[in-house]
Amino acid sequence: MKRILTPTAWVSGFDIPALLIRLTAGICMMPHGYDKWMSFESTSADFMQFLGLSNSISLALCIFAELICSGLLALGIGTRLICIPLLTNAIVM
Repeated sequence: MKRILTPTAWVSGFDIPALLIRLTAGICMMPHGYDKWMSFESTSADFMQFLGLSNSISLALCIFAELICSGLLALGIGTRLICIPLLTNAIVM
């Protein structure tokens, strides 16, 4: 019983590698979203229409995934839920 209540019982060997993967993926995707955000007007004219949405809405969703979701992924907030828009963006783009 004492072993279950100690903090070392909750630490796994996957904490450091998971942190490194989250930080790497999050930080590597953020510049792509930032570049699209800074050139929103010029990029939206040539951006694809995904699922019948307009160019600007598709670009805004892409920026949300690449900038906001990757920042949250790097911080480790809601990683499983945040990975859905990131994976969708990576597969479509």
